[in-house]
Amino acid sequence: MISPVSLDRLLGWHILLPARSGRTVHFEGFPDGAAEHWARVRGEEVSKDPKAADFRLYWEPKSLNVHPGPEGIVILGGEGVNRKGRDGERLYAMLSPADPRLLLPVQNKQQVLRGLALHRPGRWAARAVVAALSLATRLNLTAPLHRRLLWINGGDPPTFGMDAVLYLGSTAGDRKTTILPAEGDTLLKHGDNLSARAALRSEADSLRFMSSTSLCASVPQLVGLHDGERSTILEQEYRPRLGPIGSSAPLAEIRRFLERLATVGREERPLDGFSETTVIGHRCHGDFAPWNVSWTTQGLLVFDWEESRAWAPAFSDAFYFIVSQALHVQRAPRPQAVARAAQAFASKISHTVDINPKEIPLYWKLWLTSQYKKRPAPLLSQMLSLTEDVA
Repeated sequence: MISPVSLDRLLGWHILLPARSGRTVHFEGFPDGAAEHWARVRGEEVSKDPKAADFRLYWEPKSLNVHPGPEGIVILGGEGVNRKGRDGERLYAMLSPADPRLLLPVQNKQQVLRGLALHRPGRWAARAVVAALSLATRLNLTAPLHRRLLWINGGDPPTFGMDAVLYLGSTAGDRKTTILPAEGDTLLKHGDNLSARAALRSEADSLRFMSSTSLCASVPQLVGLHDGERSTILEQEYRPRLGPIGSSAPLAEIRRFLERLATVGREERPLDGFSETTVIGHRCHGDFAPWNVSWTTQGLLVFDWEESRAWAPAFSDAFYFIVSQALHVQRAPRPQAVARAAQAFASKISHTVDINPKEIPLYWKLWLTSQYKKRPAPLLSQMLSLTEDVA
């Protein structure tokens, strides 16, 4: 049986079909546990009898002989998925076909392009695929988008409007779905489990706080936080990425942002277990990876603030900016090379933030230790073993 976390990702598109009290649905062909997960997340009844269902959901049907319920039908599959014949038809390309992360409304070319621009994979090969799909879409060549499709026929449109792009989060326990509506300049983040909802509330608090700092121009504006009975939606400002797919924000601007962030809530605190040793800390983004920054017409934009903390030891974000790429993108990172690069990047910042570069090894060990406790990974362990006893 698929794990509950993977089922949550598999069914992440469900928000395209607004839940309705009293609705009965029927599942056919889906992995074990999918129906139970649907009932738990949406509060709708699942029936084993298709004739008793208002909505019928099919996974890779082997036959063209599929029937909608009185309210409609949902089908996931390959190129043959689209069965025309009812009003209110919506068709979405699912990328990548093997492990969908992005859902694009193929009936809206402009939204397909906006959705592809929203997606910035870590690996260059994946970025090349996204660039190729963007070019094909501009040339009206839609066949590459049709390898796996989601077809919804019938039902009410979602509250955020028709033709929205969905970006399905990772299979972590606090997975969120990012929604890019077809209209307006806002982005929505949707969570329907306890940890995801808590993370969105935390991000809202961080955005409120950052709006009062000198860095507010580089942080999305909070539009609103909407807590429902079963889900939480965070609405924030959206700025399209400037430049071609895969383009990065200038490194000098990223470094300048970190230097300014180092002045927010700056405070010296005793080192745990060493009352006579103190370290400098300040506001921390908490997930300062290259894919969480972009370059826009208004300059640098830093987003995804849900892991932000009011105080963390200096250089925490600088270290993660370098190490995150080795942790999540590089296939065979070299611990010594990654460690040198991370500390060298911190050294460039140290002069501006008035911290002696000779103290960087201490901050490096502190950061590595805390990261390994939070998310143990072989690379972190290997780099930790290379550190000297600098406490």
